[in-house]
Amino acid sequence: MTIVRSAVPKNLRPVVLLASMRDLAPADQVAQVLGLFVPPIDPASPRRTALCDALDTYERIERTGTGDLTTARHQVDAAASAVLGIAAPGLAPRAPGQDKEHP
Repeated sequence: MTIVRSAVPKNLRPVVLLASMRDLAPADQVAQVLGLFVPPIDPASPRRTALCDALDTYERIERTGTGDLTTARHQVDAAASAVLGIAAPGLAPRAPGQDKEHP
């Protein structure tokens, strides 16, 4: 028996799982769960939209075998980190209510 490690870091799994469930669960239920995060996650925020797009890209590459799966996985991780307000080196963490992208 082979144990497969999840590609998503443990601290990012909840938000990635919820993004991947967006078509499987009613939107109001997903929004309710996202509201439990501290700070709450706006399901319509640009950061969450970017996470959903990154997941779609990852799944397409995985399904078709065309593209760089490692790069796509890193994009999912980066987008999930942004949703959670986990700062990349040199960036400040997301403050409560700060959902707008900076140009």
